[in-house]
Amino acid sequence: MTALPAPRGSSILRLGPQETVKITVADAEGLTGTYLTDVDGKLELPLIGTVDALGNTPSDVARKIEDRLRGQFILDPRVQVIPEREIAATISIGGEVSRSGTLPAASSYTLLRALNNAGGFSRYAKRDEILVMRVVEGQEYIGVYSYKEISRGNAPDPAIFPGDIVMVGDSPARRQFEDILNYVGAISATLILVNRVDRSF
Repeated sequence: MTALPAPRGSSILRLGPQETVKITVADAEGLTGTYLTDVDGKLELPLIGTVDALGNTPSDVARKIEDRLRGQFILDPRVQVIPEREIAATISIGGEVSRSGTLPAASSYTLLRALNNAGGFSRYAKRDEILVMRVVEGQEYIGVYSYKEISRGNAPDPAIFPGDIVMVGDSPARRQFEDILNYVGAISATLILVNRVDRSF
């Protein structure tokens, strides 16, 4: 099992919806200003239009803007993106867990601890398909982990960093098995009821 690379420096800071940022474009006062991401984490900028900032670091967004400006509008653009407020350090967790949402990040977080703080698995969780998504210096990485292997000591419990997204997969087999049990239970109840009715005559 290959370990995910750890975030470095400011790469743990991610932009989200309704995030106010100051964007400075050297030698382009018309583009420099304060902007607000929309509910989908997108920025609307003059000349280049929509820039997707959701889940990206400020430096990632700056590179996106530079790429869009380069050549067509500015020969060698230099862009700086600064969040107006400090971004809260959180971990997002979803999928088949009891309580999906965001958790306050901690330096000692591991995958099992994050799952425990989310209330553990739901009844349909696929415990050998836990995804951890992380962006490091603009590159997205995805690791796949097995709860059974980690809990048995066959694999290390990976560290979870601020900005990580943890998703627990769904097990169709568990759902199908429960549907079968419910169906069999319903039939059994009907047979017992019919049997009792027959005996009453």
